[in-house]
Amino acid sequence: MTRVVLYGVGTEGMAQHHQRDMYLPALRSLGAEVTGLAGTQSPRAVAIRAAEGLAELDVSGISTETDLVIACPDLDRILDLRVLLQRCAEVGVPVLLDKPTLLDTPTLAALAAEFPQVVSAHHVRFHSGFAAAAARINAGDLGLLHAVHGELLVSNQDGPHPRGEMRNLAAYCLDVVHSLIGELHGSGTAFIDPPADDAGESVTIALRCDPDVVVTLLVGRGAYSGSPTSVHRYRILGTHGQALVDLDGPSLAVVGGAPVPFGPTSVERMIAAVLARERRPDLGVAAHLAGVLDALTSAAADVCTTQF
Repeated sequence: MTRVVLYGVGTEGMAQHHQRDMYLPALRSLGAEVTGLAGTQSPRAVAIRAAEGLAELDVSGISTETDLVIACPDLDRILDLRVLLQRCAEVGVPVLLDKPTLLDTPTLAALAAEFPQVVSAHHVRFHSGFAAAAARINAGDLGLLHAVHGELLVSNQDGPHPRGEMRNLAAYCLDVVHSLIGELHGSGTAFIDPPADDAGESVTIALRCDPDVVVTLLVGRGAYSGSPTSVHRYRILGTHGQALVDLDGPSLAVVGGAPVPFGPTSVERMIAAVLARERRPDLGVAAHLAGVLDALTSAAADVCTTQF
């Protein structure tokens, strides 16, 4: 039986609750045993312990018998997170760190250098559609890759993130691009439209990445309160074909090819990969993406193009 410890429930007051709404359902689907919740005694932690029957653990209770720790830390308590990561390093337990780019870039880079066993929980890259798309790209089926276009448009159900949608949502999109073309270097710009008419902010990103791949991303939060994710898709264009990955659809559609059936969720695939000690993407990837996000945020403020 796979044994998992949850750590933290995010920063108190934020609407998003990934431990309850994302990780626990995936762990149940995988048949894992959640042995407890550590790291906080906040009201939200008390509530989820009671609802899920989870034991209250101390970080010292994480041992070699623990297979995985999933961390949703309070961003205002970075020293507590460091204590967790140090303990997990001592006993050799991998850690999935939720939304790492919400940490400031210097802190994230320092954690990446010190704790290589920590995995960035940017789960979208683990979606079956991207595994199929990457395989087709590597096999040369699409020819020379020259463009990636992505859209991530969500409702207000989760509520806007106080640290902004560039670091909250756009990070997932940039991580997808990284998974397809490698580390991001080049030039680009961004536009950030502030919230209006009860909608959250929207972010438009335009990049030209080495060795000459155009990337456009549209990320936004609408005023409606429908499903948590309303549109999340990517079109990947090459000289000899194109592929569409629709994360809300049942398959990867390839122009001129057969559809790829939908399987486990991206979160389930990510957790399974980490348990198999396939530890990418590590925090070094997240730190690189955080630096790109910093550059794009500055470009948006100055209405200019930036190098990254």
